[in-house]
Amino acid sequence: MRYGLVFFYTVVFFFWLLSDVYAGTEIRLDTLFMMDNRFFKKRVIIEEWIDITYTNRRKDISSNLSVAGRLCEDGWYDSIYKLYVEGGFNLIDTSIRFGRFEHIGPSGYLILDGASIKTTMDGIHVEFYGGSTRRIEDYIEAVDTRWIGGIDLFFSGRERYIPVWLNTVEGRIGYYRIDPFDTGEDGFTWSGFISGGRDDEGGWFVVSEGNVVAEGMRAERVSMELGLSLFKKGEIRTIYEMYNPDSGYLTLRDRFYLRYTKGYERTYGVDIHYPLKSLTFYWKGRRGFHGIGKDGYSTLAGLEKGLRDGMRMGAEAVYIKMEEDTSFSMFTKSRIPLSERSTIKVDGMWQLQRKETTGKNIGAGFYSTLEMMLQGDIFVSIYAMHVWNDNLDDEYMAGVRVTKFLNYSY
Repeated sequence: MRYGLVFFYTVVFFFWLLSDVYAGTEIRLDTLFMMDNRFFKKRVIIEEWIDITYTNRRKDISSNLSVAGRLCEDGWYDSIYKLYVEGGFNLIDTSIRFGRFEHIGPSGYLILDGASIKTTMDGIHVEFYGGSTRRIEDYIEAVDTRWIGGIDLFFSGRERYIPVWLNTVEGRIGYYRIDPFDTGEDGFTWSGFISGGRDDEGGWFVVSEGNVVAEGMRAERVSMELGLSLFKKGEIRTIYEMYNPDSGYLTLRDRFYLRYTKGYERTYGVDIHYPLKSLTFYWKGRRGFHGIGKDGYSTLAGLEKGLRDGMRMGAEAVYIKMEEDTSFSMFTKSRIPLSERSTIKVDGMWQLQRKETTGKNIGAGFYSTLEMMLQGDIFVSIYAMHVWNDNLDDEYMAGVRVTKFLNYSY
Protein backbone atom coordinates (compact mmCIF):
# COMPACT_ATOMS: atom_id res chain seq x y z
CA MET A 1 0.00 0.00 0.00
CA ARG A 2 2.75 2.44 1.01
CA TYR A 3 4.88 1.95 -2.09
CA GLY A 4 1.79 2.01 -4.28
CA LEU A 5 0.95 5.45 -2.92
CA VAL A 6 4.49 6.66 -3.59
CA PHE A 7 4.28 5.39 -7.17
CA PHE A 8 0.91 7.07 -7.63
CA TYR A 9 2.24 10.36 -6.29
CA THR A 10 5.32 10.15 -8.53
CA VAL A 11 3.18 9.65 -11.64
CA VAL A 12 0.91 12.57 -10.77
CA PHE A 13 3.86 14.72 -9.76
CA PHE A 14 5.83 14.34 -12.96
CA PHE A 15 2.69 14.63 -15.08
CA TRP A 16 2.38 18.21 -13.88
CA LEU A 17 6.08 19.00 -14.19
CA LEU A 18 5.55 20.58 -17.59
CA SER A 19 7.24 23.65 -18.97
CA ASP A 20 5.17 26.31 -17.23
CA VAL A 21 6.38 29.69 -15.96
CA TYR A 22 3.71 29.57 -13.26
CA ALA A 23 4.96 26.30 -11.72
CA GLY A 24 7.62 25.61 -9.14
CA THR A 25 8.95 22.96 -6.79
CA GLU A 26 10.35 23.46 -3.29
CA ILE A 27 12.38 20.69 -1.65
CA ARG A 28 13.66 20.49 1.92
CA LEU A 29 16.17 17.81 2.95
CA ASP A 30 17.01 17.22 6.62
CA THR A 31 19.75 14.80 7.69
CA LEU A 32 20.33 14.03 11.36
CA PHE A 33 23.11 12.02 13.00
CA MET A 34 22.58 11.51 16.74
CA MET A 35 23.87 9.41 19.61
CA ASP A 36 22.38 9.25 23.10
CA ASN A 37 21.64 7.00 26.07
CA ARG A 38 18.15 8.25 26.85
CA PHE A 39 15.14 5.95 26.99
CA PHE A 40 17.06 3.29 28.95
CA LYS A 41 19.59 2.32 26.27
CA LYS A 42 22.49 3.60 24.19
CA ARG A 43 21.74 4.22 20.55
CA VAL A 44 23.12 5.72 17.36
CA ILE A 45 20.57 7.12 14.92
CA ILE A 46 20.64 8.45 11.37
CA GLU A 47 17.45 10.15 10.17
CA GLU A 48 16.45 11.64 6.83
CA TRP A 49 13.44 13.89 6.23
CA ILE A 50 12.33 14.80 2.70
CA ASP A 51 9.60 17.34 2.01
CA ILE A 52 8.61 18.14 -1.61
CA THR A 53 5.98 20.74 -2.51
CA TYR A 54 4.88 21.36 -6.09
CA THR A 55 2.71 24.36 -7.01
CA ASN A 56 1.23 25.37 -10.35
CA ARG A 57 -0.58 28.70 -10.07
CA ARG A 58 -1.98 28.68 -13.61
CA LYS A 59 -3.51 25.23 -13.29
CA ASP A 60 -4.35 25.93 -9.60
CA ILE A 61 -2.93 22.63 -8.44
CA SER A 62 -0.47 21.70 -5.71
CA SER A 63 0.90 18.53 -4.18
CA ASN A 64 3.06 17.61 -1.23
CA LEU A 65 5.13 14.62 -0.19
CA SER A 66 6.67 14.39 3.29
CA VAL A 67 8.55 11.21 4.24
CA ALA A 68 11.07 10.30 6.92
CA GLY A 69 13.35 7.37 7.61
CA ARG A 70 15.48 6.25 10.55
CA LEU A 71 18.46 3.86 10.59
CA CYS A 72 19.47 2.47 13.99
CA GLU A 73 20.69 -0.76 15.58
CA ASP A 74 17.11 -2.07 15.57
CA GLY A 75 16.86 -1.72 11.80
CA TRP A 76 15.29 0.67 9.30
CA TYR A 77 12.05 2.53 9.95
CA ASP A 78 10.19 4.87 7.61
CA SER A 79 6.88 6.70 7.50
CA ILE A 80 4.85 8.79 5.08
CA TYR A 81 3.45 11.85 6.84
CA LYS A 82 1.94 13.68 3.86
CA LEU A 83 1.02 12.50 0.39
CA TYR A 84 -1.70 14.52 -1.29
CA VAL A 85 -2.78 16.35 -4.42
CA GLU A 86 -4.98 19.45 -4.30
CA GLY A 87 -6.77 21.14 -7.16
CA GLY A 88 -8.82 24.30 -7.27
CA PHE A 89 -11.74 25.63 -9.27
CA ASN A 90 -11.55 29.42 -9.28
CA LEU A 91 -14.95 29.97 -10.86
CA ILE A 92 -16.75 28.46 -7.89
CA ASP A 93 -14.03 29.23 -5.29
CA THR A 94 -13.65 25.56 -4.38
CA SER A 95 -10.70 23.21 -3.91
CA ILE A 96 -10.45 19.43 -3.55
CA ARG A 97 -7.67 17.59 -1.71
CA PHE A 98 -7.17 13.82 -1.58
CA GLY A 99 -4.45 11.55 -0.22
CA ARG A 100 -2.77 11.70 3.20
CA PHE A 101 -2.72 15.04 5.00
CA GLU A 102 -2.99 16.63 8.44
CA HIS A 103 -6.40 17.54 9.75
CA ILE A 104 -7.80 19.01 12.97
CA GLY A 105 -9.87 16.30 14.60
CA PRO A 106 -11.66 15.91 17.94
CA SER A 107 -8.38 15.28 19.79
CA GLY A 108 -6.27 17.81 17.89
CA TYR A 109 -4.12 17.23 14.83
CA LEU A 110 -4.29 13.82 13.21
CA ILE A 111 -3.32 12.22 9.92
CA LEU A 112 -6.24 11.60 7.60
CA ASP A 113 -6.20 9.19 4.66
CA GLY A 114 -9.11 10.50 2.66
CA ALA A 115 -10.38 13.63 0.95
CA SER A 116 -11.65 17.11 1.71
CA ILE A 117 -13.61 19.74 -0.19
CA LYS A 118 -13.25 23.42 0.69
CA THR A 119 -15.48 26.21 -0.55
CA THR A 120 -16.30 29.81 0.39
CA MET A 121 -19.73 31.34 0.80
CA ASP A 122 -20.11 35.02 1.71
CA GLY A 123 -16.79 35.14 3.55
CA ILE A 124 -17.36 31.87 5.45
CA HIS A 125 -15.07 28.97 4.55
CA VAL A 126 -16.69 25.54 4.59
CA GLU A 127 -14.83 22.22 4.56
CA PHE A 128 -16.27 18.73 4.11
CA TYR A 129 -13.90 15.86 4.93
CA GLY A 130 -13.86 12.11 5.35
CA GLY A 131 -11.43 9.20 5.64
CA SER A 132 -9.61 6.94 8.07
CA THR A 133 -7.49 8.37 10.88
CA ARG A 134 -3.92 7.39 11.65
CA ARG A 135 -1.24 8.34 14.15
CA ILE A 136 2.49 7.99 13.65
CA GLU A 137 4.55 7.94 16.81
CA ASP A 138 8.30 7.39 16.62
CA TYR A 139 7.98 5.85 13.14
CA ILE A 140 5.34 3.39 14.32
CA GLU A 141 2.14 3.82 12.32
CA ALA A 142 -0.92 2.98 14.36
CA VAL A 143 -3.81 2.18 12.02
CA ASP A 144 -6.99 3.42 13.62
CA THR A 145 -9.78 1.34 12.14
CA ARG A 146 -12.25 4.12 12.89
CA TRP A 147 -13.44 6.27 10.04
CA ILE A 148 -14.35 9.90 10.51
CA GLY A 149 -16.35 12.39 8.50
CA GLY A 150 -17.62 15.86 9.14
CA ILE A 151 -17.96 19.51 8.25
CA ASP A 152 -16.10 22.58 9.55
CA LEU A 153 -17.05 26.25 9.18
CA PHE A 154 -14.32 28.89 9.41
CA PHE A 155 -15.13 32.56 9.84
CA SER A 156 -13.15 35.74 10.35
CA GLY A 157 -14.32 39.27 10.98
CA ARG A 158 -12.10 42.31 11.39
CA GLU A 159 -14.37 45.11 10.21
CA ARG A 160 -17.51 43.44 8.89
CA TYR A 161 -20.14 41.77 11.05
CA ILE A 162 -18.51 42.57 14.43
CA PRO A 163 -19.17 45.32 17.01
CA VAL A 164 -16.92 48.36 17.02
CA TRP A 165 -15.53 47.46 20.47
CA LEU A 166 -14.02 44.26 19.06
CA ASN A 167 -10.83 44.13 16.99
CA THR A 168 -10.81 40.55 15.76
CA VAL A 169 -13.20 37.63 15.73
CA GLU A 170 -11.91 34.38 14.24
CA GLY A 171 -13.19 30.90 14.76
CA ARG A 172 -14.05 27.42 13.64
CA ILE A 173 -17.03 25.27 14.53
CA GLY A 174 -17.56 21.76 13.27
CA TYR A 175 -19.55 18.56 13.42
CA TYR A 176 -17.99 15.11 13.14
CA ARG A 177 -19.10 11.50 13.17
CA ILE A 178 -16.76 8.62 14.00
CA ASP A 179 -17.44 5.14 12.58
CA PRO A 180 -20.38 6.31 10.44
CA PHE A 181 -20.97 2.76 9.15
CA ASP A 182 -21.12 1.26 12.66
CA THR A 183 -22.65 2.39 15.95
CA GLY A 184 -21.00 5.76 15.47
CA GLU A 185 -20.18 8.67 17.72
CA ASP A 186 -21.27 12.23 17.05
CA GLY A 187 -19.61 15.35 18.36
CA PHE A 188 -18.79 18.99 17.89
CA THR A 189 -15.47 20.85 17.75
CA TRP A 190 -14.62 24.50 18.09
CA SER A 191 -11.74 26.95 18.21
CA GLY A 192 -11.85 30.71 18.43
CA PHE A 193 -9.94 33.93 18.99
CA ILE A 194 -11.53 37.23 20.07
CA SER A 195 -9.64 40.44 20.85
CA GLY A 196 -10.59 43.97 21.79
CA GLY A 197 -9.21 47.22 23.17
CA ARG A 198 -6.78 49.80 21.79
CA ASP A 199 -3.01 49.56 21.78
CA ASP A 200 -2.55 52.87 23.58
CA GLU A 201 -4.94 51.86 26.37
CA GLY A 202 -4.25 48.16 26.63
CA GLY A 203 -6.22 45.29 25.19
CA TRP A 204 -7.59 41.86 25.89
CA PHE A 205 -8.11 38.54 24.10
CA VAL A 206 -9.81 35.18 24.59
CA VAL A 207 -8.65 31.93 22.98
CA SER A 208 -10.58 28.67 23.24
CA GLU A 209 -10.69 25.26 21.58
CA GLY A 210 -11.98 21.78 22.27
CA ASN A 211 -14.61 19.19 21.44
CA VAL A 212 -17.84 17.86 22.93
CA VAL A 213 -19.33 14.38 22.50
CA ALA A 214 -22.97 14.71 21.48
CA GLU A 215 -24.21 11.90 23.72
CA GLY A 216 -24.63 13.53 27.10
CA MET A 217 -22.91 16.69 25.78
CA ARG A 218 -19.71 15.53 27.50
CA ALA A 219 -16.59 17.68 26.99
CA GLU A 220 -13.58 15.59 25.96
CA ARG A 221 -11.03 18.35 25.42
CA VAL A 222 -11.24 21.97 26.49
CA SER A 223 -8.64 24.74 26.45
CA MET A 224 -9.38 28.35 27.34
CA GLU A 225 -7.12 31.36 27.81
CA LEU A 226 -7.91 34.95 28.79
CA GLY A 227 -5.23 37.61 28.35
CA LEU A 228 -5.08 41.23 29.48
CA SER A 229 -2.43 43.76 28.48
CA LEU A 230 -1.79 47.17 30.06
CA PHE A 231 -0.27 50.04 28.08
CA LYS A 232 2.08 47.69 26.19
CA LYS A 233 4.04 47.15 29.40
CA GLY A 234 2.90 43.73 30.45
CA GLU A 235 0.42 40.94 30.13
CA ILE A 236 -1.45 38.57 32.42
CA ARG A 237 -3.08 35.36 31.26
CA THR A 238 -5.41 32.94 32.98
CA ILE A 239 -5.49 29.40 31.61
CA TYR A 240 -7.76 26.39 31.91
CA GLU A 241 -7.00 23.08 30.20
CA MET A 242 -8.63 19.67 30.23
CA TYR A 243 -7.02 17.14 27.93
CA ASN A 244 -5.12 13.88 27.43
CA PRO A 245 -1.62 14.97 26.43
CA ASP A 246 0.43 13.23 23.74
CA SER A 247 3.73 11.62 24.64
CA GLY A 248 6.88 12.63 22.84
CA TYR A 249 10.50 13.57 23.11
CA LEU A 250 11.23 16.12 25.82
CA THR A 251 13.68 19.02 25.86
CA LEU A 252 16.14 19.55 28.69
CA ARG A 253 13.70 21.90 30.46
CA ASP A 254 10.73 19.60 29.91
CA ARG A 255 12.57 16.59 31.29
CA PHE A 256 13.18 18.30 34.60
CA TYR A 257 10.42 20.66 35.56
CA LEU A 258 7.46 20.91 33.28
CA ARG A 259 4.29 18.84 33.58
CA TYR A 260 4.24 15.23 34.60
CA THR A 261 1.13 13.89 32.90
CA LYS A 262 -0.62 10.55 32.63
CA GLY A 263 -4.08 10.11 31.20
CA TYR A 264 -6.78 12.60 32.04
CA GLU A 265 -5.62 15.99 33.29
CA ARG A 266 -7.28 19.20 34.40
CA THR A 267 -5.04 22.25 34.81
CA TYR A 268 -5.54 25.80 36.04
CA GLY A 269 -2.85 28.39 35.44
CA VAL A 270 -1.80 32.02 35.57
CA ASP A 271 0.99 33.63 33.51
CA ILE A 272 2.43 37.10 34.12
CA HIS A 273 4.83 38.82 31.73
CA TYR A 274 6.14 42.26 32.64
CA PRO A 275 9.16 44.36 31.55
CA LEU A 276 11.28 46.05 34.23
CA LYS A 277 13.50 48.64 32.55
CA SER A 278 16.17 46.55 30.78
CA LEU A 279 14.86 43.26 32.19
CA THR A 280 11.76 41.21 31.44
CA PHE A 281 10.14 39.36 34.34
CA TYR A 282 7.74 36.44 33.94
CA TRP A 283 5.97 34.09 36.33
CA LYS A 284 3.87 30.99 35.72
CA GLY A 285 1.77 28.98 38.11
CA ARG A 286 -0.05 25.71 37.50
CA ARG A 287 -2.40 23.52 39.54
CA GLY A 288 -3.06 20.11 38.06
CA PHE A 289 -5.43 17.25 38.78
CA HIS A 290 -4.94 13.81 37.20
CA GLY A 291 -7.28 10.90 36.69
CA ILE A 292 -4.28 8.55 36.67
CA GLY A 293 -1.20 9.68 38.54
CA LYS A 294 -0.56 12.39 41.07
CA ASP A 295 -2.15 15.78 41.61
CA GLY A 296 0.14 18.71 42.22
CA TYR A 297 1.22 22.24 41.44
CA SER A 298 4.20 24.07 39.99
CA THR A 299 5.51 27.62 39.98
CA LEU A 300 8.11 29.20 37.71
CA ALA A 301 9.82 32.61 37.93
CA GLY A 302 12.25 33.95 35.39
CA LEU A 303 14.21 36.96 34.15
CA GLU A 304 15.45 37.72 30.64
CA LYS A 305 17.74 40.49 29.47
CA GLY A 306 18.69 41.65 26.01
CA LEU A 307 22.28 42.80 25.53
CA ARG A 308 24.16 44.40 22.68
CA ASP A 309 24.62 42.79 19.27
CA GLY A 310 21.64 40.47 19.69
CA MET A 311 22.87 38.72 22.83
CA ARG A 312 20.26 37.48 25.31
CA MET A 313 20.64 36.03 28.80
CA GLY A 314 18.04 34.52 31.10
CA ALA A 315 17.47 32.55 34.29
CA GLU A 316 14.57 30.58 35.75
CA ALA A 317 13.71 28.93 39.06
CA VAL A 318 11.04 26.25 39.27
CA TYR A 319 9.40 24.33 42.09
CA ILE A 320 7.13 21.31 41.51
CA LYS A 321 5.19 19.31 44.06
CA MET A 322 3.27 16.20 43.00
CA GLU A 323 1.91 14.82 46.28
CA GLU A 324 4.99 13.22 47.92
CA ASP A 325 7.33 13.98 44.99
CA THR A 326 9.08 17.37 44.90
CA SER A 327 11.73 19.05 42.80
CA PHE A 328 13.47 22.40 42.78
CA SER A 329 15.33 23.44 39.62
CA MET A 330 17.40 26.37 38.42
CA PHE A 331 17.86 26.97 34.74
CA THR A 332 20.04 29.42 32.79
CA LYS A 333 19.94 30.22 29.09
CA SER A 334 22.02 32.35 26.76
CA ARG A 335 22.00 33.24 23.08
CA ILE A 336 25.23 34.67 21.60
CA PRO A 337 25.52 35.62 17.91
CA LEU A 338 29.04 34.81 16.72
CA SER A 339 28.59 36.37 13.29
CA GLU A 340 25.87 37.14 10.78
CA ARG A 341 25.81 33.45 9.87
CA SER A 342 26.27 31.69 13.21
CA THR A 343 24.76 31.67 16.71
CA ILE A 344 25.51 29.63 19.81
CA LYS A 345 22.96 28.80 22.51
CA VAL A 346 23.97 27.43 25.91
CA ASP A 347 21.50 26.28 28.59
CA GLY A 348 22.43 25.06 32.05
CA MET A 349 20.47 23.25 34.77
CA TRP A 350 20.72 22.27 38.42
CA GLN A 351 18.06 20.24 40.22
CA LEU A 352 17.26 18.75 43.61
CA GLN A 353 14.64 16.02 43.29
CA ARG A 354 12.91 13.76 45.80
CA LYS A 355 10.67 10.94 44.55
CA GLU A 356 9.02 7.96 46.20
CA THR A 357 10.38 5.55 43.62
CA THR A 358 14.00 6.73 43.24
CA GLY A 359 14.66 8.72 46.41
CA LYS A 360 16.80 11.84 46.49
CA ASN A 361 18.78 12.88 43.42
CA ILE A 362 20.86 15.94 42.59
CA GLY A 363 21.46 16.58 38.92
CA ALA A 364 23.33 19.17 36.89
CA GLY A 365 23.69 19.52 33.16
CA PHE A 366 23.91 21.60 30.01
CA TYR A 367 22.46 21.77 26.52
CA SER A 368 24.42 23.62 23.83
CA THR A 369 23.59 24.32 20.19
CA LEU A 370 25.70 25.87 17.43
CA GLU A 371 23.63 27.06 14.45
CA MET A 372 25.37 28.02 11.20
CA MET A 373 24.32 29.07 7.70
CA LEU A 374 27.03 27.75 5.39
CA GLN A 375 25.32 29.06 2.27
CA GLY A 376 22.02 30.70 1.52
CA ASP A 377 20.35 27.28 1.27
CA ILE A 378 22.42 25.08 3.65
CA PHE A 379 22.02 25.22 7.44
CA VAL A 380 23.90 23.18 10.05
CA SER A 381 23.06 22.65 13.74
CA ILE A 382 25.48 20.95 16.13
CA TYR A 383 24.17 20.17 19.59
CA ALA A 384 25.23 18.36 22.75
CA MET A 385 23.60 17.60 26.10
CA HIS A 386 24.92 15.99 29.26
CA VAL A 387 23.29 15.55 32.67
CA TRP A 388 25.24 14.30 35.69
CA ASN A 389 23.22 12.61 38.48
CA ASP A 390 24.36 11.41 41.90
CA ASN A 391 21.66 8.73 42.33
CA LEU A 392 20.57 8.00 38.75
CA ASP A 393 22.35 7.14 35.52
CA ASP A 394 23.93 10.07 33.71
CA GLU A 395 22.33 11.10 30.43
CA TYR A 396 23.93 12.41 27.26
CA MET A 397 22.95 13.33 23.72
CA ALA A 398 24.96 14.71 20.79
CA GLY A 399 24.16 15.20 17.15
CA VAL A 400 24.47 17.10 13.89
CA ARG A 401 21.58 18.24 11.67
CA VAL A 402 22.09 19.46 8.10
CA THR A 403 19.23 21.17 6.24
CA LYS A 404 19.28 21.82 2.49
CA PHE A 405 16.70 23.87 0.56
CA LEU A 406 16.15 23.51 -3.19
CA ASN A 407 13.86 25.64 -5.35
CA TYR A 408 13.01 25.04 -9.01
CA SER A 409 10.89 27.17 -11.32
CA TYR A 410 9.69 26.13 -14.76
